Formats: sequence, structure tokens, C-alpha cells
Amino acid sequence: MLCVGLAFLIIISSVYGYKIHLTSNGPVVVGATITFRASITDDGGKSPGGSFQFKWKDNAIPAHSKTVSGDFTASYWKVTYPKDMYSPGTYEVQVEISRWTIFYWPVASQRLWFELTPLLNGGMNLTQYNKSVVNNDVSSAAEVTHWISFTGPDQEFLTKHATSIQTFWFVDCIYYGATSDLSFRYNYSDAADKTRSIEALVVASFDPIPPPTTTPAPTTTSTTTTLAPPTTANPQTTTTTKMMTTTIVATPSNNITAVVQPNLKMGTNVSEIPILPYVCLNTSIVPPDPKKTYGYFSSKVNVKAPVNNVIVSGGNSFWLQHGDILNLSVSCNGSSPFLYCFKITEGEYNVTGNETCTQHMLITDCQLTLPRYFHNPGSYTVLIIITNEVSKKITPVGVNIYEVKKHAQLSVIVVPVACVAIAVTLIVFGAAYYLQSRHRYTIEVADFDFAQASDLEYMTFTQRLRAALNSAFVRTHEYVDDSNVWSPSRKYGSMQ
Repeated sequence: MLCVGLAFLIIISSVYGYKIHLTSNGPVVVGATITFRASITDDGGKSPGGSFQFKWKDNAIPAHSKTVSGDFTASYWKVTYPKDMYSPGTYEVQVEISRWTIFYWPVASQRLWFELTPLLNGGMNLTQYNKSVVNNDVSSAAEVTHWISFTGPDQEFLTKHATSIQTFWFVDCIYYGATSDLSFRYNYSDAADKTRSIEALVVASFDPIPPPTTTPAPTTTSTTTTLAPPTTANPQTTTTTKMMTTTIVATPSNNITAVVQPNLKMGTNVSEIPILPYVCLNTSIVPPDPKKTYGYFSSKVNVKAPVNNVIVSGGNSFWLQHGDILNLSVSCNGSSPFLYCFKITEGEYNVTGNETCTQHMLITDCQLTLPRYFHNPGSYTVLIIITNEVSKKITPVGVNIYEVKKHAQLSVIVVPVACVAIAVTLIVFGAAYYLQSRHRYTIEVADFDFAQASDLEYMTFTQRLRAALNSAFVRTHEYVDDSNVWSPSRKYGSMQ
């Protein structure tokens, strides 16, 4: 009992804390091989030690199963589902992992749903200017390459088993031909600012290639006739026959009429005449050939006109005096919206095409005005960068800022000097005229008062002024003798 209990504890401790990670590389087309992977880890995400057993099985009919064991924590299982035995749909795979203690004891199990598809799996890719197209925005000024890529299992399936693969290309349900390299080149030059629909139908054939046949060449007969001299016998005729053989190797036909329909022609609108399955919603109208494997891929492209015809008013070179403001008026054509920015570098600059800006302005109409003041004189290059969804245009503009040496004008010197001279002259003449006038109008006053100084009465200025006024009025009213030559104002008083 002790041994049994100890074994039970060992088993319980070994079972606890395991996780299974089960994945696949599906979905895959019917007929391809799908690969499953199962790995076991502990709670810490690390691979445990010991020996494990992996039991695989699926729920397909007929079912598949496999058991592997060993000192590993991951197992792979590859299963092929032939087209003549399995139909498309959703299936389930299960893996059960056991760990060796005394015997293999189950520790964990996991299930996974996977898909068998009727069509090839992959996608349509677009490239332009040797770059992958982003957001399906393409330029109307360059050719676009469309190409089909398959998932790994489907590509391997076609490589091993397909004898002929052709791709039929349609633009807005108009047939544009078939290719055998899964690619198609087209220029959307007449579809600016429009959305176009691209469809591709891949048809893979598995018919065996006929063996080389040998046919006999036509029989070639060579006849030579020799005329003898008259003295000899009759002429002789020699006939030689050679047999030749020609070997002809049959190759898969690239003629699209031999693959799907004999009446499919360039420019056919398959939306009006259903010829191919899956294309332009013809899935239920035209049944696919069960002996072939199809792949249907579609995409919508937004055709945009690139930025072009960038015009800078005044040209691409400017000369400005230091202190003036540069005003650039820029216009361009293309599909909106636009992002623009500008950078200024000193000296001349060669555009590389990789120039970028940290800040952009969004506009819907390509009409720009760029004012700029340059603090220092010198040569500069203004890079105008305008982009939209499909292109980037960089336009360099040269700017030369020059500084003019300022010279004092003659009028600035002459006018002040002349004004000072005139002012001095006026002052001198004014002073002289004042002195001359003062001497001319000097009044001499005679004092005829011969009285003694002691007889004079002291008078203040006010009293004297009053006395002078009274004297003036009195003298004015005195009698004036006509015979007297002296005026009344010149008349003297009594000398008593």
C-alpha cells in the first residue's frame, strides 16, 4: 500500500501545472498538407524535463492518427487531405500528451479547429516604383504590378502537383488577358480620382503531361543521273533513301481558351456574359471544374494623380535686400488632400528625395503662401515639400540676401550747413540794425532848472508821474501864439 500511495503522489505531482500550445499553418486548400505543432510548458513558460508521448487524431472521415514519444517537449504532425476523399469544411484536431513516470500518464490535452478551403489561400499584392503599395492608393502616372502570393502549404501543393497554372485578370469586370507567372501590369492613367476593382482567377490544372511522342520524318529520295559518252553503255541511275526521326515534346498549353472557355476574348465584360466562375459574382452561375483547383483574389485600388506642375511665382531664385520679407506663392496640381512643409538650409543644396519635415500642414487646395524673414545676409535654399497619398514633390528655391552700404546723402550735409549760415547771418544783421537804430533815436534831455538843489522838493516816482501828467494836460490847453515858432510842448515855464 505504501508503494501504491507513493506512486500515486508521484503521478499527481507530475500532472499538475502543464500547458499545451497547439497551432497550425492553416487554412489550406483541399488536397494540400497541413502541419500541426504542439508544445508543452510548465506554469513558468519553461520546457519541462522528462519523456513525453504525443497522441494525435482528427475528426475527419476517414480519420487520421499518430503517436510519437521521446525526450522532447514539442511535436509536429503533417496531414494531407486529398481532394477526392475530403470536402472543404471545418475540422478538429486533438493532441493528448502523457508523461513517463512509471508508465505514460496523461497530463494535458488540447483541441484546435482548422479549415480546408475550396479555393487557394493567399492574397493580391500591389507594387509601384519598386515599393509595396500602402492602403491601395496608386499613382496614375506609373505602371502598377499586381501579383498573387500563396500561403506556404498551398504554394508547396501547387509546386509539387500542378502541371499548369494560369491567372485571368479583370479590371472592372473587363477581361485583360491571362498570364502564367501570377503577375499583371496595368497603368491607370485614365482613372485619376477613381476607384477601380481588380480581380484575378487562378486556375491550376493537374492533368498529366502527355509523354514525348516520336513521329517518322518524310522520306527523302535523292536521284543522280550520269550521261555516258556515246561509245559506252546506257546511263545508270542511283537512288538513295534516308530515314530521319523528329522528337516533339508536349508542354502545357498557355492558351487561355484551352483552360476555361473557348469563347473568352480580350475586352469581354464577364458581368454581362458569365464565362468564368467566381469572377464578378458568378460563383453560383458558372460551376467550377472539379478536376481543377481555383483561387479567387480581388482588390480595390484608389487611383490618385501625383503632385506635379509645382509653380513658384517669381522663379526659383530670388535676390532680396537685407530687411525685406520673402513671400513665396506656390501652386501645384494633383489629387487632394496635400501635406506641405518647408525647410531652410544655408548655401546651395542638392535634393535627394529623402527630405522630411517634423511638422506638416494639411490643405485641400494646392495654393500656398510662404512668408519668411532672414535675419542675416547670405545665400539660402528653401525646400518646399508637398506630398499626397501617392507622391512627394520637393522644389528647391534659391534666396540671396544682400546688404547695401549706406552713404550719407549730400542734402543731409548741405541743408543743415546752409540753415546755420542763414541763421548766423540774420543774427549778425539783426544785432547791427538794432545798434544803429538805437544810436539814431537817442534823446538828449536838457535840464534848464537853475534853481538851487536845496530848493528841490523830494518826490517819489508815483508823485513825479502824477505831476508830469498834470503838467502835460495843463500845457496842452495853454494859448499858443501863432507867431511863436516854438511848439507849446517846448515852452518853458517861469524862471522866477
